[in-house]
Amino acid sequence: MSNASQYYLVFPILNKGLTLFRGPVWLINENTNIQTITADDLSNFTYEADSIYNNLLSNNSRCIYITLDKNPENPIDIIKSYSSILKFTFNSYTDKNPIIISFAGLFRSNRKTKLVSVYDLESDTNYYNLKKLGYRVKTKITKDEISKYFSIVYKVCSKNKSLIITLEKFNSARTRTMLFDKILDLSTSLESLIPSQTEVTFKFSLYNSFFAFDEPEKRKEAYKLLHDLYELRSKIIHGVPPTDTDNKLVNIKDNLDEYYKITLKAINYRIYYESLDLNKTWDEHIKSLIIGTESKVI
Repeated sequence: MSNASQYYLVFPILNKGLTLFRGPVWLINENTNIQTITADDLSNFTYEADSIYNNLLSNNSRCIYITLDKNPENPIDIIKSYSSILKFTFNSYTDKNPIIISFAGLFRSNRKTKLVSVYDLESDTNYYNLKKLGYRVKTKITKDEISKYFSIVYKVCSKNKSLIITLEKFNSARTRTMLFDKILDLSTSLESLIPSQTEVTFKFSLYNSFFAFDEPEKRKEAYKLLHDLYELRSKIIHGVPPTDTDNKLVNIKDNLDEYYKITLKAINYRIYYESLDLNKTWDEHIKSLIIGTESKVI
């Protein structure tokens, strides 16, 4: 019998009202599942971690467990990558609120289970306020759909690691408390999808409206929203933020759900395109798409 240590990650889901699927364990893939936290792991969080973490957990806490092949050399990079992919996957299927995964534990198991370290994933947010948010999967969505999409996102991000930032900025926009932070995060996420250093506001608005929608009228509406978003992003970045009564700022605040929808659709299109492993690069595809010599692949 091998005495080699096994390593695994635990991502507690903090949403107070959490509605997923029936059953004690949801096997997402061979290395990943969702289950109630084990007694040993809860004990480790309680006695080995800072009180800010263990006070958020109970013996009924649902967690995402990921088994690792070996002791990770750079655990924070692996944890952040998994966190971004997990949160984005579940945020793609929420009926309203974001999934709340604010920290993760790295565990080592041999004869005894030991908490190696805890990693903060929501450093700029209020854990306890976020914990009040419920989470429910959209109606008519199945376990298999979510599991399949998680695998697709994981595969694409394994090949193109720059997309991790794209996903994480979208995720963080969903949990930020300050509107300016939401604007910056959404803009960064969407800007990462376009290959441009010139006429950025125009291309940011045009390209992402194309990614998100097929109908010309919806693209026109999305273009206007995105143009306002990037314009305010530039003002914030350059130290001349809009006032609370600025019409564009008020409009963004009133249409946040639509901004989330546009951003999610644009990112999902990028992921779907890259999952097809076509001969044409993403940048080449964008140019052909805008010119009209090529259609969207979905």
